[in-house]
Amino acid sequence: MRVLFPFLLIAHLGLSSASTIPFGTESLLQQYFPDYRDGFRAIIKHECTTAYCEYMWELDRMEEAEFYHINCNITEETYTQPSCINESDPDLNFDIVTGETCLVDCMLSHTPELVKFRMASAQVLLGLMLSLLALLAPATWKIGTIICVGRRPLLGFLFAVASPVVAPTFNTESSFQSFISRRDREHIRVPSWIARNLLSEGPQPRNHWQMMLQYSCWLLLYVLSMASAGNVAELAYRITRQSILTFNFGERWMLLFWVYSGLLPHALGVAAVCLRLKKLPPLAGPPGSENPITEGSIRPKPRFRLLSSSFVSIILSWIGAVCSVLHVTFGALMFSSILFLSVGDAGMILLRLFVSTVGVYSAVQLVIAIDRRRTEVVLSEESERPKSG
Repeated sequence: MRVLFPFLLIAHLGLSSASTIPFGTESLLQQYFPDYRDGFRAIIKHECTTAYCEYMWELDRMEEAEFYHINCNITEETYTQPSCINESDPDLNFDIVTGETCLVDCMLSHTPELVKFRMASAQVLLGLMLSLLALLAPATWKIGTIICVGRRPLLGFLFAVASPVVAPTFNTESSFQSFISRRDREHIRVPSWIARNLLSEGPQPRNHWQMMLQYSCWLLLYVLSMASAGNVAELAYRITRQSILTFNFGERWMLLFWVYSGLLPHALGVAAVCLRLKKLPPLAGPPGSENPITEGSIRPKPRFRLLSSSFVSIILSWIGAVCSVLHVTFGALMFSSILFLSVGDAGMILLRLFVSTVGVYSAVQLVIAIDRRRTEVVLSEESERPKSG
């Protein structure tokens, strides 16, 4: 199970360091999404000066008050608690009174009602569309196919990181078996130029330019997957800096936790797929045998035996499905609680998520079709040499 090591290592490093990353208070106090940026900055500077100073005092970052050119006259002798707190404050009954909540309450109390309605619409849009994007995301068994069948652990890991959401599916075992058992002619037909450049199909050995083109095509897939992963990471960081999550005040690392938690169902899916496969030696023999290796012929295909579903593989696939559902639910909860952004801002967030999701899905479909085409699968103990892959 060495293929799971990158998933577990990166997830551990990411989750253990998430709470220590200095996201900065600028996300709430200085930077906002474009549509409402000027309005909320004006509210802090003119209407919520006291709440802003008290919050900065609690964070011990008074020097940042210079951003709004505010002179905060607060000392240890004069400050005991936020000025918005009194005995009749309803926030006391819900145990949510902090300097941050007082500042947010002040900002919302001076925000026009129409803007509040539009922010609520943006929250509904984000929460709903994130759930719908899960329908376009690659399933965990497809990442497992890239890693276990295609033997491309780095590319599979990049696809898992680059996919914003995980497709929740409870038929991982049957979907993988149906895919891997089908013949080549039943799979997506790969264009001839892709077959030549990505599958190395054609006479061997190949010339220098053909080899360079082949490597360039695979390099492009790696670059696109890294670009998609960077898009998701930058978007998560931007949201933490330019808005707040009403679901968890002050815990802005939770969005990074959601991004990394998506690796868990993928890792379980990879484990379930690898448990169903056993690598076999490639067929080799003299001319006239079923798969001879001669000069000018195609390279021998990797061979695997498809094993029956075991108790462990079934349990792992089901746990992965439950984790994927929880991942989508948790993401919908957080994205539907993002504050201080308009419908237009929400549309740009969804557009970036949509581009990453569809791009990763398309690349995954291409790669698994290539890997299945270049692989021979033995479906049972008796069929050592199937007629076709």
